[in-house]
Amino acid sequence: MPDNAHAGLKVQASVAAELDWDPQVDSRDITVTADGGAVVLRGTVGSLRQVRAALDAARRICGVSSVSNYLTVRPVVSGHVEDREIRTAVLHARCSTAPSRPRLAPRWEAA
Repeated sequence: MPDNAHAGLKVQASVAAELDWDPQVDSRDITVTADGGAVVLRGTVGSLRQVRAALDAARRICGVSSVSNYLTVRPVVSGHVEDREIRTAVLHARCSTAPSRPRLAPRWEAA
């Protein structure tokens, strides 16, 4: 096996082990490939924070020269709502239930 291929397999195994070890990353749906020190991460994770943690974990490995990120954040499961839905609901509730305040007209009195 050529040295580059052997180095790629070693880096690939080390990155996969690091992802499995890191408690901030759910690595069940992450696939790691490597060509020498160039690592590619593919798959899905639960949050953007996990994407960043996976990238950081891969970069910690000796021999990694670059990391290409093809990770996506999996859609929220039913029963949960996304931030934008919560924001829209809050804004709608504030606008529709806010008591109307009477507008005060300025009064000028002669002294």
